[in-house]
Amino acid sequence: MISLVLFFVLVIIAIFLRDGIIRPFLGDTLAVIWLYFLAKSVLNLSVFRLSLGVLLVSYCVEFAQYFRLVSLLGLQDVKVARIVLGSTFDVMDLGAYTLGWVVILIGSRVRLSAGSGPGQQ
Repeated sequence: MISLVLFFVLVIIAIFLRDGIIRPFLGDTLAVIWLYFLAKSVLNLSVFRLSLGVLLVSYCVEFAQYFRLVSLLGLQDVKVARIVLGSTFDVMDLGAYTLGWVVILIGSRVRLSAGSGPGQQ
């Protein structure tokens, strides 16, 4: 359910916002969190392993942009490829992805500590 809500938030950001902070930075941060929850719905891995995997995939996509993978594959005219893989490398995206990863880790710790109070097992 969380991944579905985050997906709709990301779509709204992509369609309606044309600013310099929320769309590029917060959108990338939320994208990592969304990918985590999407993967969590089908994979039974620890929070750390799954979130690290999502972070590494995000980094790989960003570095693919640096090496212009879409053009190298001849997919520059395929809109879906440009949307999914992107076409412009930005080092700030790496920071946004890392922030999303940190939010996942902190969120899981907060959730765990909230559920392990006195009298709760």
